[in-house]
Amino acid sequence: MKERVMRILLTAIFMIIGAMLALVTISPSLHDMRLQQLIIFSLLLVFLALSYLPKFSRRTKPARKTITVIRCMQCDYKMERDFQEGDYVLKRMGTCSCGGELYIDMIYDVEIAKPLTR
Repeated sequence: MKERVMRILLTAIFMIIGAMLALVTISPSLHDMRLQQLIIFSLLLVFLALSYLPKFSRRTKPARKTITVIRCMQCDYKMERDFQEGDYVLKRMGTCSCGGELYIDMIYDVEIAKPLTR
């Protein structure tokens, strides 16, 4: 909620600054003291908004775990284990107890669930 309000506020600030700068460029007298103050003030607002923007755009990525599924070509044997470097789909992994070939059937990511805190 807080992040959404800040984004709306930053968008409003940028729109106001854009309107100010449009007025400055349209105005025929750039030497007016108020106009110079307006330019300085709008640039200050831009720098302030840009300095706060990265703080609200950072999002933490959820922790993920890669799983490798190994299957037998002849029987219903299936085993899941953690991904190891060098794993790829259809890689032959050896022989099953039934005599069939073991191969990597699929590799997928799962999001690690956060423990519940009370």
